[in-house]
Amino acid sequence: MNATTYDPNQLNNDEIERLAHSIWEKEGRPEGRSLEHWLMAEEQLRSQTKAGSLGVMQQASVVAARENPSIRKNRANQASITS
Repeated sequence: MNATTYDPNQLNNDEIERLAHSIWEKEGRPEGRSLEHWLMAEEQLRSQTKAGSLGVMQQASVVAARENPSIRKNRANQASITS
């Protein structure tokens, strides 16, 4: 029996299908472009997932800086060096 791991960045086929259908409708329901719409939906969802991940990382960084004075001091030093 193979153990499967959960990857939070893995796209859900149901989400892709809903978004692809929405794109198809917005484009006037053209025939023969289902693969194109599917790929567009995948790309949009990947972008959203990536942006969400970056936002979480930035929030964690802010929280860490608040809780750890040495991080604030390092950031201040880096800012003065680049200015």
